[in-house]
Amino acid sequence: MPILSIVDKERLYPGVSVLCGRRNKAIMGILESDSDPSVNSMKVDKAPLEKYSDIGGLENEIQEIKEAVELPLTHPEL
Repeated sequence: MPILSIVDKERLYPGVSVLCGRRNKAIMGILESDSDPSVNSMKVDKAPLEKYSDIGGLENEIQEIKEAVELPLTHPEL
């Protein structure tokens, strides 16, 4: 299996959890032993600085995001 040059090969050993690319099937990173890949893949490291007003031409998509994500968080009774 190919290994990207950014991966520390010294930390690779049998049984270690790694990140693999979908297309090239290469090892792209090493996961920490206490991390759950299914949770970490959805984790946001820092909040984005962009606002909806910074995005042009996607009004329908922005409205869908607001209804699907923001509304349940701000008004759970609905």
